Amino acid sequence: MKQLLKRPVLALLILLTLLPGAAMLAQKSGVKIFAGFTKTSLGGVVDPAPPPKWTLTSFLDGNLQKQLSLWVPEQMGRPRETMLRLNNGLGYVMGRSFNPDVIIGRNRMLYPKDYVREWCSKPRPNKRQAEVVNQIVKLRDDVTASGKRFLLVLSPGKPSIYSEYLKTPCDGDSNNRRISQIKTALAASNVEMVDGTVALRNAKRSQNLPLFGRDGLHWNALGASFTVNAIVDNLERQLGKPMPRLKVENMTVDSRSPVADQDLGALLNLPFRLWPYPSPHPVFDAGKEGYRPRILMVGTSFCWQLLDLMGVNRISDDLRFYYYFSKIAQAKEGNVEISDVSFAAGKDLPAAFERAEVVVLEINEANVLADYTSQLQADIARLLKKGG
Repeated sequence: MKQLLKRPVLALLILLTLLPGAAMLAQKSGVKIFAGFTKTSLGGVVDPAPPPKWTLTSFLDGNLQKQLSLWVPEQMGRPRETMLRLNNGLGYVMGRSFNPDVIIGRNRMLYPKDYVREWCSKPRPNKRQAEVVNQIVKLRDDVTASGKRFLLVLSPGKPSIYSEYLKTPCDGDSNNRRISQIKTALAASNVEMVDGTVALRNAKRSQNLPLFGRDGLHWNALGASFTVNAIVDNLERQLGKPMPRLKVENMTVDSRSPVADQDLGALLNLPFRLWPYPSPHPVFDAGKEGYRPRILMVGTSFCWQLLDLMGVNRISDDLRFYYYFSKIAQAKEGNVEISDVSFAAGKDLPAAFERAEVVVLEINEANVLADYTSQLQADIARLLKKGG
């Protein structure tokens, strides 16, 4: 022991080697006193690796080794997490992200890698583009033929609003982007559309508060509010009735970002809290006057802000939301409820569609080929055919 104390680097290496092994033994022992040593709190969602199959065949063909390489690290508990966070923190200080899904831009602005790739790419023609356009047009036709209103909402990717912080500039406004081609095709078919990218770019020019959190993937409440009011503008015209509109009643700005505006930062799994960044906290007042239509909304995680703003502020007193046409949430008379049951939207659709006056489909510009559009279109088509 005295010899180890004289060699601190060697002692540290031995400690770093033994602690994860000790955590594995503690985890397998099931002793409650070791729970804090074995549990982890890393950000991100991953499917747990299945236990390895200890067979001679799997060892000889290499499958056992592959299974162990995935399973063993998950058993190392808190010591492994501490090492990961220290390593990630060192990378962040140097401007590097060790998470393959997160990019660190200028001024420490965080971006989702897939969104940056889509913003900068020049994709080849994809037959799925034409399919998506046709599905949206058919969905619009079916919805309007049933006497309801239809609205497509395009939510923006972070690079399209804050491209100036990318370390490698690129022209994301090129007509080669899939979203540009799809918007052109939909406009030619007269599909009612609200472009959230346009709404936020206009808002960005008129004020200095951030519309996306520095450490977040999605628009913040202030950013989403401009798209909500653009939705109100469109629905007022379609319905021929004035509706409530979001107005900022009070605004505070501090460095305490809501958890929802820190999702990319959480994925970095750092050993320290990210330093302060201006965060707006608007309080809205939509008034008591105006028509509040019954809405069925289907879309991505960008809709959570829309649901909250439109539900709590009673833009609609009856708003049903299908998250990726899977989980269900609803806002009624100012109260928002979220179910954690997956794949429930299909069975819920007949009653929700019958009740709705407006169907809103939200698509993110960086994920225009998502499958939920085709699922929604096919289910509504079958529903109407069965009813007819």
